[in-house]
Amino acid sequence: MQKSSKKNENTHYGFRKGYIQLRLQDEEKAKKELMNALSINNRVSFSNYKNGKVDLKLSQIRAIEHIFSLYGISDIWGKAESSRLIPNMI
Repeated sequence: MQKSSKKNENTHYGFRKGYIQLRLQDEEKAKKELMNALSINNRVSFSNYKNGKVDLKLSQIRAIEHIFSLYGISDIWGKAESSRLIPNMI
């Protein structure tokens, strides 16, 4: 019997990729809408959902996609390459 060389085949993806695309002025409002859609009320739970540590229900996925569409963001799911870039203030 051969062992798989992959350590974790069940990789979960959250909505961090979409979240970092939010404009800074929209972030607080969008976060409140997302937390409401997920029925959560604390930062730790939000971070777990955002980073894909918690499996989402289909209804939650649809709600998240709808919220991001209100902000013109359609590429939501997957690993984010980097965090939001802030230009140098020179």
